[in-house]
Amino acid sequence: MLIALADCHNSDTGRCDPGNAYLADVARCTKCSVINAIEELEELGYLSAKKSNGRRTNYDLFLQVTGAMI
Repeated sequence: MLIALADCHNSDTGRCDPGNAYLADVARCTKCSVINAIEELEELGYLSAKKSNGRRTNYDLFLQVTGAMI
């Protein structure tokens, strides 16, 4: 789920606001699984979810790349 969210991040605007249906389709899971995964990622400190009046949630991602495997 974190990869799906990171793929939706717009580096120009800083926005990351995909819908749960889109995330479920990309991750090939249910909307309930999306919600559970996002809650867990939020608890682990990888993201912050900003919900606004029934509209799409905007996510702030807190990722650090420390190295790459080849």
